[in-house]
Amino acid sequence: MKRFVIIDGSNMLFRAYYAIPAHLSTSSGQPTNAVFGFVTMLTKLMEKKNPDYAAVVFDPPGGSFRKRESEDYKANRAQMPDDLQSQLPLIDRVVESFNLPVLRITDFEADDVIATLAKEAEEAGGQVLIVSSDKDFSQLLNDKVSMLDGMRDLTYTPELVVKKFGVPPHQFVDFQALCGDKIDNIPGVPGIGKKTASKLLNEYKSLDGILESLDEIGGSAAKKIAEHREDALLSRKLARLRTSVEHGRELEELAFTAPDQEALNKLFRELEFFSLLKATGESQVAQETREAITVLEAGQTVPEALGRKTLIVSLVGENRGHRFDTVGLALMDTEEAHLTYIPEPQGKSLNVLRQFFSEHSPNLIVHDAREFFRWCLLNQIERPTRVFDTMTASYLIDPAKGMPHDLV
Repeated sequence: MKRFVIIDGSNMLFRAYYAIPAHLSTSSGQPTNAVFGFVTMLTKLMEKKNPDYAAVVFDPPGGSFRKRESEDYKANRAQMPDDLQSQLPLIDRVVESFNLPVLRITDFEADDVIATLAKEAEEAGGQVLIVSSDKDFSQLLNDKVSMLDGMRDLTYTPELVVKKFGVPPHQFVDFQALCGDKIDNIPGVPGIGKKTASKLLNEYKSLDGILESLDEIGGSAAKKIAEHREDALLSRKLARLRTSVEHGRELEELAFTAPDQEALNKLFRELEFFSLLKATGESQVAQETREAITVLEAGQTVPEALGRKTLIVSLVGENRGHRFDTVGLALMDTEEAHLTYIPEPQGKSLNVLRQFFSEHSPNLIVHDAREFFRWCLLNQIERPTRVFDTMTASYLIDPAKGMPHDLV
């Protein structure tokens, strides 16, 4: 069975941007953090999955038809940061050098194009893997179509959809129609939460079945749905992915071929990604870099030796008004210059960190201890008592310097 890998390029781009520190740039000042993260993710994915067919799909400029259906759709989204915007042409060059087809279809979101490709590949007898963390793809999943969240190394299947949302994939659109989607600003029915939505769908099978049975349902739920009937119908329309987008490609055009290493090396030199340069094998710098980093799997214990050493601790992600979107935590051994990275510190990994910090006695070095302590408090981690704050040190050395006392 042929293996199709369809990559949500827009999703991967944003995850790469927030996963790699923003100060990464060339000597000329060109930001490159998103490009570096994107290259790393793409390389790992292609080496691990080795697909027969592959494509990368991006959102087009100017939005999609859904904006005409509802002016509020995704109106809560912030504008793309300027330093990320400047990296988009470089991302295109990366994908081109990987010999991967790129699709951007005017008036359609990447999700719709991916849904169309997935359906076509499935009908052609293929096994489809969608690479994204977007839950909207839950509506597409079946025994031939799955979704990989690469950052969490988590594969979504119909069974996982039921476990997470309480409904199977074929009811997921109606589920969103009822409880809405804050990320995409899909209204749903105010006051109807996930539990109520899944309960009603399990009993009445569909949104139409629910609307036809409001007298039988009764109570406040029926009243809310009746009052916001049009919102529910609009939400269903917005949530449903199109599976018949004209994209102008035959599936055979998506056949995967090896990356153009010469073109990649040229780009890597330009971007000063010297650790990624390859000839016939891995460069010495890349090998040394790889050996200097240990990435822990979910729930894996932090090496015991680190509990007896002074460590530099760095949160990787974004802080929006003390609301942390943490995609990783790095622990640097100051003696060995070895970095231990914990991706997506939540669930089992968060339990491991709680135990580690409660038992760690030597000094920790952080930049902006107050934010680190807030993160600890938010995640129920015992606050470390021996912390050296480089931000405070910067202020004490040069109090006349204007704020903030950032690292760069």
